[in-house]
Amino acid sequence: YFRETQMLKNQLKDISILITAGPTIEEIDPIRFVSNKSSGKQGFEIASELTKRGAKVTLISGPVSIPFPNCHNVIKFKTAQEMLDNVTQQLPADILICCAAVADWKLIPKTSSNNKIDTNNKIKKTNEKVLFETQKNPDILETIAKGNLRPKIVIGFSAETNNLEKNAHSKLISKNIDLIIANDVSNNKVFGEDFNKVCLIDKNNCEQLEKQSKKSVAYHLANKIHDLLTNHNKR
Repeated sequence: YFRETQMLKNQLKDISILITAGPTIEEIDPIRFVSNKSSGKQGFEIASELTKRGAKVTLISGPVSIPFPNCHNVIKFKTAQEMLDNVTQQLPADILICCAAVADWKLIPKTSSNNKIDTNNKIKKTNEKVLFETQKNPDILETIAKGNLRPKIVIGFSAETNNLEKNAHSKLISKNIDLIIANDVSNNKVFGEDFNKVCLIDKNNCEQLEKQSKKSVAYHLANKIHDLLTNHNKR
């Protein structure tokens, strides 16, 4: 094990990697927000493993309650727009791994009579119904994957509750990415847990991994990244 660790130590030397992790938070008013159950654990394990292999890792993290890993740089954000801005500022990079669970929408409150509500202050209860209009957040993965500063390798995560492989594969194609890590998040199977069961899906294959620790998933992903880089450099 020690010899293998030493061999892997410089495997990704001088490779710059951006990793997004954790949830996003979209405020409704000063005390209420929309978010999701992402703990950041899987993204943090990936950042840690790739750092051990010599990569220059920048971790761009939403609000989490776990310790930050040892890596080159940590940037904290709250909203989807802040995440996109921070990722864009860090480009160019060799690899982007979008592990964060981004809230797809912001919620804009209005009254049932369609009056705007002042969201700078706490929304007070009245007899009038409050309705929420959705406003779409930017798609970070797709924006970067189709942009001018696209990294050599772009990797995404696909959290699904049904049709896992089909949904993940269509996301891979439509967003123009190289690899997608798909996992079934139905019935709270993954969020906040220390274990994960994933498929690594590229254009031609779906590699199903057994349920294992998120640390072990990160190890497998690092091996896959090394293979992808090797193939990319042969082109």
